[in-house]
Amino acid sequence: MSLIEQQGIFLVHVRELIGRAAELGFVVTGGELYRTLEQQELHVAAGRSTTLESPHLKRLAIDLNFFVADVDGALKLTDERERIRPLGEFWEGLDPANEWSGNWTNFKDVPHFQRNPAKTRRRAESAATAPVDTETLGSRGVGLLGEAVGAGQRNDREDTELVQRLINRCLDQERVRLDEALTADGVFGTKTLATIHAVQGQMPAMADPDGVVSARGATIRALGLSLPDEVDPDLLALLFLRASEAAVAELGDEIITTMLRYEITTPLRQTHFLAQIGHESGEPRFREEIASGRAYEGRRDLGNTEPGDGPRFNLEAAVG
Repeated sequence: MSLIEQQGIFLVHVRELIGRAAELGFVVTGGELYRTLEQQELHVAAGRSTTLESPHLKRLAIDLNFFVADVDGALKLTDERERIRPLGEFWEGLDPANEWSGNWTNFKDVPHFQRNPAKTRRRAESAATAPVDTETLGSRGVGLLGEAVGAGQRNDREDTELVQRLINRCLDQERVRLDEALTADGVFGTKTLATIHAVQGQMPAMADPDGVVSARGATIRALGLSLPDEVDPDLLALLFLRASEAAVAELGDEIITTMLRYEITTPLRQTHFLAQIGHESGEPRFREEIASGRAYEGRRDLGNTEPGDGPRFNLEAAVG
């Protein structure tokens, strides 16, 4: 992952941290984000830091000022470790790469929060020696994505929206812990990327949280665990992203009943049937042909032998 992508995730997490602080009654003001090497040398010389390789130099660390109201309502600056600890735990819970210096043993800097990409790399090396058994995750999510979604990917809008919806399902089912649900709009930005990282970091069976949901990898399989065992309206809503809730509610039971009636019960037959419905009906938004049928007038190969047969036999159904 590039430095810019790391910085983007870091700032999304800082925003969530500040929001959490406000919920806990803190007033937060900005401290220090970026330092030059010369400034870092001064910090080390003054004993305020122990390294010349601070993540501040890469804009991956921030020092915040936390204020709390006293009995008279006046705001007082605080850096009490135990008072800030809930925020430190929240920060580290957002992503395995996040560190709160209040937990350091050799040098405690309570208002300091940083991102350490090396922790992600170490986790990747560990995962390489003990690869994820994707079969234990099942295959329910396999086949839903056309292409991978995540860092450095093309991020097709429909694939991105599908990942966003699956993450929200996992959140609703308490499979993951997130500050809030994603907006399922198909737009891939820093929040979606940060959320993918957070989800990967919370799933024990996951490999390295690389911020990518591949079409057949562990992440999509883990997200797929939120899907129902059988075809139901919830699953249809994920397959037909452009359909309204009303359309899914109207057609859902009809589609499921038809599949059972005609023994469309194997994964291959279900895939073809649902894909055909989605294509012919605009996922499913239309119950009849958009064209008038006049183009089929006189088409003897279709059985239209009499005048008016084209419009007369214009289809009114989800599949043509």
